[in-house]
Amino acid sequence: MSNETYLLKQYGQAVQFLPPRLRSYAMNMSDEIKKRAREFRLREGTLLTVLTDECEVPVNSDAKVRHEELATIVDIATGGSVHSSSEQIKSGYLTVRGGHRIGLCGSGVYKNGEVSFIKNISSVAIRIAKEFIGVSDGIYEQLTVNKGFESTIIISPPGCGKTTMLRDLIRNLSNGKYAYRVSVADERNEIAGKHRGVPQFDLGQHTDVMEGMSKSYATMVMLRAMTPEILAVDEITVKEDIAAIESAANCGVALLATAHGAGVNSLFDRMLYKQLQNLGIFKRAVVLGIKNGNYTAKVEAL
Repeated sequence: MSNETYLLKQYGQAVQFLPPRLRSYAMNMSDEIKKRAREFRLREGTLLTVLTDECEVPVNSDAKVRHEELATIVDIATGGSVHSSSEQIKSGYLTVRGGHRIGLCGSGVYKNGEVSFIKNISSVAIRIAKEFIGVSDGIYEQLTVNKGFESTIIISPPGCGKTTMLRDLIRNLSNGKYAYRVSVADERNEIAGKHRGVPQFDLGQHTDVMEGMSKSYATMVMLRAMTPEILAVDEITVKEDIAAIESAANCGVALLATAHGAGVNSLFDRMLYKQLQNLGIFKRAVVLGIKNGNYTAKVEAL
């Protein structure tokens, strides 16, 4: 399948989670917009838009989003069984078939002092899943010198393919000549994109995934149960994530992680990541960016 055909196919899959009236407008967009589309954005009372790398594009001047259509999206995504998906919904997202991800905004419902559900949905973002097999091939060999993988952190500004690169590196490490056992702590189900327990993305044949729980808890479970050689996590954001990473490193496990940042210096200037730097766990960084409209990836020693 050509890259163009694949992008149009993924767009067509994601469109199916729109209500019928809005779906027809979205399907009438040009192929050029469809190929560049990253998300559908729906906000009650405003026009349905398609988010590209450059901007949000209204799909049609008549495509104003109605309140009941936002609820319809949740019904479509859950197959009419909203209750069975309440755990995901209360976290503000749904992962659906094909690995597409539906973000939700609305009113929180509290039970025993904790959010138990989100009701009165007012905004929805449908992220179009895209898997680019081989995107990490150019850096994989640089990260596996002399049969050894050294702990690596992927640093990327938003929208530069951080999770896509992480996902493909996991696949390469798992399927490559060294066939590493990789355990993935997929807290928000963004890496594997599991739908009804089945990963929607290829993470390799020697990869095990724990999703829907905190990185710290998933890490401890997998260290005991799966004897990984590499532990992969997405988006280090809180001190508990660093504690989990330190525990894994102390068990002799290599780490593959991601963080938002413009580069090595800007990342480690921030207090949380300064602590991570001081631990000396990560030996290499993969810095992602965009130059002249093209995505870039550079390996740096730490």
